[in-house]
Amino acid sequence: MVARVAGDSTLRALCPGGVYFGVAVQGAESFVVIDRLAHSNDRSIFGGNNNETYLYLVKAVLPGSSSIAARAAGDRIRQLFDLVGDLAIAGYALLAPVEEVESVRIVEVDDTNPDRRVQHWGGHYEVTVQRTG
Repeated sequence: MVARVAGDSTLRALCPGGVYFGVAVQGAESFVVIDRLAHSNDRSIFGGNNNETYLYLVKAVLPGSSSIAARAAGDRIRQLFDLVGDLAIAGYALLAPVEEVESVRIVEVDDTNPDRRVQHWGGHYEVTVQRTG
């Protein structure tokens, strides 16, 4: 998922501060964060490789009170992931298209300076896979 975002020139132009897994570096602005929120195994009664479902957060984080750039970044994230069936994951086969199960839009207001705002746009994406090895 990180490689898909990092390889997209449109999203990189909107979020030039980089792509981070979990937490961005201190001082980063206009970036994308990807984090794993949940994981579950589907225990097969027949044995063998089990299906696994992951839930990821993928969101753009941009400073400012205007949501125009953040909305564009959120839309681009949706284009990259929602209902995409060609996500390559080493050691896994994708069993269903990636699906956005919840959109994310948060306006964060700085408690010490109410004029400073940060826009968070993106979504929660469900990825269902099976180990190939």
